[in-house]
Amino acid sequence: MRIIKISKSKLNGSINIPSSKSVAARYLFSSIFSEKNIKISGFGFNKDISSYFNVVKKIKPLSKIEFLSDNKFLIEIDREINSLLLKKDDKNYISFDCKDSGFCLRAISIILSFFPSKSFVKGSKQLLARPHNMLYKTIKQGKGKIWFSKEDEGFFIEGPILPSTFKLNTNISSQHISGLFMTLPFLKGDSVIFLKNYESSSFIYLTLDILKRGNLNIEKVEKSKIEKFIYHNYNEKYIIKGNSKLDYKSEEESLLIEADWSSAANFMVAATLGGKITFNNLNIDSKQPDAAILEVLKMVGAEILIDKNITIKRNELK
Repeated sequence: MRIIKISKSKLNGSINIPSSKSVAARYLFSSIFSEKNIKISGFGFNKDISSYFNVVKKIKPLSKIEFLSDNKFLIEIDREINSLLLKKDDKNYISFDCKDSGFCLRAISIILSFFPSKSFVKGSKQLLARPHNMLYKTIKQGKGKIWFSKEDEGFFIEGPILPSTFKLNTNISSQHISGLFMTLPFLKGDSVIFLKNYESSSFIYLTLDILKRGNLNIEKVEKSKIEKFIYHNYNEKYIIKGNSKLDYKSEEESLLIEADWSSAANFMVAATLGGKITFNNLNIDSKQPDAAILEVLKMVGAEILIDKNITIKRNELK
């Protein structure tokens, strides 16, 4: 039997937190609709970001990735779309493997319904065992087609979806909603989304924030103006203008995938309990849900210093 001894100690120093896979996914998937080349940089490449990139590369085959020093990486998404996606062809289609990523499968399935071609999306057995009814409802409301193949163990998707009014439930997941928000601005007409049982709303707000950086402003209708008698129990309404153009503007040469707050949280708690840690690359204005950890630590009495970086150290806790 192996025995592990843990001794009392304090953490001191500074740390660079790896890039957020949630932000990376939204930058990469939205870049599918860009008519320009886009450069995206980050720190700490991982299997999730690798899966997202491999999916996007099948849509934009000339895209590439470069691994730099100090665990940094640079992704360039090419503007040219795979010609197979631009025409109907029942015999020749592209297969996408999302492996274990639920966000990948649900978001990319919606995005692929934008194209007139047939596509195939698969994942691990564990992933396919999860509920995916929301994909059927979403794509069919947009007049697209989706069906599951037991033989091939995955989903066939055929577009194009059309500008529509979508009435959707988010009680299981909001990942398909993020895919819809990324897709609808590029249809040839306006669409409306009604949502109820608003779960994972913080991840939807993250998607909207990323799209806003790309000059896509999606209108959220005030609750008092929602037609409650027509769409009973739908407590969120969004209007999405079609014929939009994605335009990520950055003062830097590339878009930076901000650091992952969930990865930082454990170190922040450790610093609060005993030590002092400076976090070099966190975005204090992040829309990532786990950024709420900072307010929690303030409530319990942690000493938090914010300038270009964030420093947390032990204080008298409440």
